[in-house]
Amino acid sequence: MISEFLNKYGSDKCTSHPYKIVYDPYFEELKGKPIDLLEIGVLHGASLMAWKDYFPNGRIVGIDKEDNRTWKRPDVEFIITDVKNYTPDRSFDIIIDDGSHKPEDIAYTFFKLYKYLKPNGLMIIEDVHETFIPKAWEALRELEGKFTIEILNFQRIMNDPYHNLIVIHKI
Repeated sequence: MISEFLNKYGSDKCTSHPYKIVYDPYFEELKGKPIDLLEIGVLHGASLMAWKDYFPNGRIVGIDKEDNRTWKRPDVEFIITDVKNYTPDRSFDIIIDDGSHKPEDIAYTFFKLYKYLKPNGLMIIEDVHETFIPKAWEALRELEGKFTIEILNFQRIMNDPYHNLIVIHKI
């Protein structure tokens, strides 16, 4: 399970946040495959290490405005930039937005990077404040193409309005 790797490196994705409920089942079917994964907002790099351990044949890319990583390894690509200045050189199977969590940045990132999501790919937006969910729903309705959307509200579990995920599955 991916949650074991995330916990190994001290990521908050399965401790402070209940995201193992989503990550474990979604990522299990991709384990061992040569996936391309992009994570926006990596802080100390713990999740990048977990993704690489879990997807050893995958290409893992992390971007952040600053390099505050305590976890680093040469087989994980790290780019220091604002996501607004980033243009990918490939498409991704998984895109995770764990960046600023500001509604305007989430929207910008989503609309800019969705076109780089491979068919059958997942885009996961973490730490979405509950007040942004209706706005996000309206914005996603404008998106072209075939996809499913899951909005997972974990507030009843965590008693915090920021513990929500939006998962877009591109068909």
